[in-house]
Amino acid sequence: MLRLRLSALASELAFSLRKDGRGFRRAELFLSYTDGLRSTGSARSGRMLTRDDEALVLSLEALEKARSRRVRVRRLRLELSGIEAAGPELELFEPEDVRRIRLQTALDRIRSRYGGAAIEPCAMLALSAALSAAGLSPAFGPSRGAPL
Repeated sequence: MLRLRLSALASELAFSLRKDGRGFRRAELFLSYTDGLRSTGSARSGRMLTRDDEALVLSLEALEKARSRRVRVRRLRLELSGIEAAGPELELFEPEDVRRIRLQTALDRIRSRYGGAAIEPCAMLALSAALSAAGLSPAFGPSRGAPL
């Protein structure tokens, strides 16, 4: 559940930066545990990042550094920093991840037209269906403000 929430947060933040033509170099994660203690973790990249999958990888690195306890997490906050203007990187040869860039562009067009909830990872949809079947409210996600 924690990784799913982090995935949604990373996608939402990366998308909002891409809309403004910006990228990021650093992810910082703040965890609040149910017993009141807090921890933080951060990860840095040597190059400018823009895509959702890059944001998730960096965020998961920060999670591994922040998650030092086996106590239930009550709240999590993700910050992307080192923000700069990000244009397309020109390379001499065709980049290996052209398909990922095209996919990310298509996903951004769908999110811009139909909203952030139009596309979600299938794991989120499966979790929502399981919560509905259990009689619980499936209204969760970064834009809905529900607690973990």
